[in-house]
Amino acid sequence: LKGYTNESEFLRYLSNHPCKAFPKLPTQSCYNHRSKKLGSIIEQLTATVLKNLKVNRTKIRIIDATGVPVVKFYRRWTTKPFSNSKFFGVGYCHAKKERYYGVKLTLITNQRGIPVTYHLMSARRHDVNALEPAVKPLTGIWLVGDKGYVGKEIHRQLKLKQRIKVIIPKRKNQKIRNTKWEKRKLKHRRLIEVINEQLKDHFNLERLRAKSAAGIQSRIRNIIFSYLMAIYFNKKSRRNLLSIKGILS
Repeated sequence: LKGYTNESEFLRYLSNHPCKAFPKLPTQSCYNHRSKKLGSIIEQLTATVLKNLKVNRTKIRIIDATGVPVVKFYRRWTTKPFSNSKFFGVGYCHAKKERYYGVKLTLITNQRGIPVTYHLMSARRHDVNALEPAVKPLTGIWLVGDKGYVGKEIHRQLKLKQRIKVIIPKRKNQKIRNTKWEKRKLKHRRLIEVINEQLKDHFNLERLRAKSAAGIQSRIRNIIFSYLMAIYFNKKSRRNLLSIKGILS
């Protein structure tokens, strides 16, 4: 939440601002080791927080993908920890009009902007490839996405197996048009774009500074969980759910 991108910087902050609840700070290696082992605990806490936030009250979910660079583009072939072509790859950012090397984060939120689940895959893969694994824990919802999730067969399978109806903008050359109800739901796509920008600006999603694939996964997991806890804090404080800057002021 403070925006630190490595353990040493965060531990220096804690040493200069001691907390009575944690009088003895761990070393950097010990802190990093503990952080990587928190996976199962964070999953349990996430389920509890989502339940308290009552995300299942509405059936609308929004999906979007954003690129996460792991190294400088010119160093993509010389960094051994990120040489796994199955998990890392070259992607293209349309907003910045540049290529990057890393992973692609597919995030699913509800219509209030609360992250429900996410999926990581190689940046070289198309957005639609993350659709099925991303919605694996979900059922009986309407999923709103952009044109990157076009796929007639996969939409049919999701509707039959998980009762998931995918709503995407129809192309101009298609005979079938979006209904008025679908057009209203498609407007929610703007919300998840705001969330992706917050993850990049406030949580340094594009500057992870991890040194391994496990470190990348751990830091992205912690970022999503921190964002979820910030939303939970805002709800308890009766504030705007997505007012993340206000927490730090």
